[in-house]
Order: sequence, then C-alpha cells, then structure tokens
Amino acid sequence: MPGPLSPADSPLDELSELGHDALTEAVPTGVGAAAATLSELTDNPGGLLVPTIELLPAGKLLQSQLRDQHCAVSQSFPGAIGSAEASLVFPGDTGMQLSRAATRKDTALDEMTDVEQDGLLELGNVIINSCLRALSEVL
Repeated sequence: MPGPLSPADSPLDELSELGHDALTEAVPTGVGAAAATLSELTDNPGGLLVPTIELLPAGKLLQSQLRDQHCAVSQSFPGAIGSAEASLVFPGDTGMQLSRAATRKDTALDEMTDVEQDGLLELGNVIINSCLRALSEVL
C-alpha cells in the first residue's frame, strides 16, 4: 500500500496540507464504507483495497498514467465557485472482475456486456460517493 500523499507530491499546488490530510483520512474511510455497501448489495462478503491517492490534472493522467488497459468511472460536479471531477480508475481487468462479482456474469475478459458496463458504473458511483461522503465528514 502506498504511503500517504504529501503536498509536495501533488501538482495541484492550491490544495493545502490540511486538504491533503483530509483526503488521506477520508479515502480509506470511504472505501471501507463502499465495501460494506457493496457486500450488502451483492450478498457477497468481500473487501476493497485502499487505492492509490493521486491528484493530477486530467491531461497529465491521460498522458502518463493510462498506458495499459483500464476501466474508469467519472463523476462531474459543477458548482458556483468552480467545478470538479472525481474519477475512479481500475487497472487491467480489475474493473471487469469487480463488475462480474456484482452482476454474477461470466464473460470473456476482453468483452464487457452492457449489463456489466452498467454494473461497473453503479459500483464506481457507490465507491466515489462513499469517498466524497467521508471527505465531507472530515471537513
């Protein structure tokens, strides 16, 4: 598991040390809450690993981090003082495996059905929203 995110690691200079601390605390809490919700929804006890926390401009993520196969779920949040986007990126076939566990479908790894895509979207939404809820509680 990677170490905590430090302000020096972030290209987003305007985020304070307190903001980094809040993210470092909230994301594991949110992932834990998401795991509990997903276990209940799927009637399948299991867990989620705490993800790597990286704050990157979207362009840098696309250029440098996503060279291999991946699945991603994103949510946009427009607001009066600015907008934001939260993305959950699953490396390799992790997204497919998670979707299969939830939908109980078994298709080839290189093929994702509409049901599996919808399942992954909903799972991603649960995880993102759990992390955002935890972040709002920390703030």
